[in-house]
Amino acid sequence: GVQTCALPIYEVGRGAWAGPIVAGAAVLNPVVYADRSLLSAVDDSKRLKPGRREQLVTQIASLATVALGWVDPATIDAIGIAHATHQAMRASIGALSASSADAMICGNGWFGRRVSGDAITPTFVLVDGYRIIGTSLPQQPIVRGDRSCLCIAAASIVAKVARDHFMSDVGDCYQIGRAQV
Repeated sequence: GVQTCALPIYEVGRGAWAGPIVAGAAVLNPVVYADRSLLSAVDDSKRLKPGRREQLVTQIASLATVALGWVDPATIDAIGIAHATHQAMRASIGALSASSADAMICGNGWFGRRVSGDAITPTFVLVDGYRIIGTSLPQQPIVRGDRSCLCIAAASIVAKVARDHFMSDVGDCYQIGRAQV
C-alpha cells in the first residue's frame, strides 16, 4: 500500500562539465533504523570508492524505495543549473508516488522514475544543502546532509551510481575515456 514518509533527496552533476543532473531519493525501510548494521557502510558518496558504492547501491535498493530524477544537458543549458537541479529533485519526488515502477513522469528535457520499492507519498523532505524551489512539501535542508544523515547518504549513493553508469555508457558509445567525461 501507499505509505507516507519523510523523503531524503540528493543531487549529483552540478559541478560536472558534461552530462545530466541526477537527483536520488531513497526512503529507507524502518527496519534499517532499528538495525543500523544493515547499512553501516553507507556514507557520503564522494568519500566511497566506486566499487564500494556499487555494492552499497544494491543493498540500498533492497531496503528502500528509490527514485531518480534526471534533467538533460540541453535543458540545463536552457534553464540554468539551479533550476535544473530543482527540476530533477521534483521529478524524483513525483516518481516515488507513480502508480507503477515502470511508469515515468516526463516533461520537456526531464523525467523521473521509481527504480525500487512500492509507491510512497512523501509528506516531508530532507534535502542535502538547500531548499527545493517549487514543491509544496515541507522540507528541512541539512548542510552536508550526506555526511550526517543516513537516508541522505543513501540517496547520494543511488544518484552517484546512476549518473556514473550513464556517463560510462556515453563514454563507451562515443569512445571517450571515463576520466574525460
